[in-house]
Amino acid sequence: MILAVDIGGTKIHAALYEVSGHRLEKKSESLLATADVPSPGDALASFVRDHDSVIEACALGVAGPVLGDRVPGSNLPWELRGAEVSKALGGVPVRLLNDLEAAGYGLEAVAHEDLVTLQAGNRAPDGNRALVSPGTGLGETILVKRDGHYRPVVSEAGHADFAPRTDEEVELWRWLRGTWGRATWERVVSGPGLVNVFLWLRESGRVTDDSGIEARPGDSAPAALITRGALEGGSAICREALRIWVDAFGAEAGNVALRGVTTGGVFLGGGIPARVLPALQEGSFLRAFCDKAPQDRLAASIPVHVVRDTETTLRGAAIVAAELAAVPR
Repeated sequence: MILAVDIGGTKIHAALYEVSGHRLEKKSESLLATADVPSPGDALASFVRDHDSVIEACALGVAGPVLGDRVPGSNLPWELRGAEVSKALGGVPVRLLNDLEAAGYGLEAVAHEDLVTLQAGNRAPDGNRALVSPGTGLGETILVKRDGHYRPVVSEAGHADFAPRTDEEVELWRWLRGTWGRATWERVVSGPGLVNVFLWLRESGRVTDDSGIEARPGDSAPAALITRGALEGGSAICREALRIWVDAFGAEAGNVALRGVTTGGVFLGGGIPARVLPALQEGSFLRAFCDKAPQDRLAASIPVHVVRDTETTLRGAAIVAAELAAVPR
């Protein structure tokens, strides 16, 4: 038995898997609100005890950079340490992964029916891939094929500088810099990023606020309300916020495609893309993705898919934990 964990800024998803050869079977799982967990090691140990299980290894996909044996999470209420988790679990081997690194390992196991194609492109069988996942934050990774399997490259590219492309985005950039001191891609292309776009539109007076939504910089909860207001067509400011968000998302996904020459495809994960799928299918996402002259033909040749599977990170952590359990000690 192995333990796989997906730790994000909003929730902790833990699952026990039984390993049989190359197959992984989920036996039980638990969902906890991240903010309600004072000690992740103790919470995981309690989960294992509650199911009368003995585990051989644990892997955790965590929203933040892995620095040796610790993760000072970007959107977490505590610093996670692998040694402390291992001690709480009785000394089993533990591996910490960036959440997008874990999702990269899990991407190969995503079923074809859980992918929605935005651009068919011309897939290169062994070409690099990319995974771009907006959620509470923005995760990005490039995957390189080695020994028949794709291996993710660890990245914190979501915290790279936001590059405005239009006069409109220049004004957004100025607002972000004035509000946060620095404008990053995550401040735009994420759930809280959508709230930032909404607030900029409201505070600048570019669009009359007809939403009735209360929001402040740094909020993430209003993102769902803004999305609903946009997709249901009831709010002009929500529609405009989502339009700008989709354009920025397309531009950055295209940037990632160019950085990694990802001829094997770009995959859009993280939960939000599946929820705003109608907006991504309208065309502006792909226009921004492909607007990469002089490499626009390359961008137009790259397959783009939305990942509807919500457990890619968890499954990738399980794959790594199973490999860890198989290592002789």
